[in-house]
Amino acid sequence: MDRKIAVIGLGYVGLPMAVAFGKKFSVISFDINLKRIEELKQGVDLMREIGPGQFKKASILLTLCSFGWQQPMFVGFELGER
Repeated sequence: MDRKIAVIGLGYVGLPMAVAFGKKFSVISFDINLKRIEELKQGVDLMREIGPGQFKKASILLTLCSFGWQQPMFVGFELGER
C-alpha cells in the first residue's frame, strides 16, 4: 500500500515531522512562505531544526500554498529521494 502523509506548516514542529515521516513514507508538505520553501528547496533550514544531510534521506514534496483574493496557488518542489 502506497501511503502518503500531508504536513501543513514547515516551522519548528512541521519540518522535523515531515522529514521523520519522509524517511518511511511519501510526504507532501504545505507552507505559505515562499522564502521558506526556497530555502528548504536548497537544503537550508535557517531555523536549524534539521541538518543538511537529513533532507536527502527524506521523500518530501514542498508545496507553496497561497490563498488570496484570486485562485489558490500551489507550487511543488521535490526534496530528497523518491
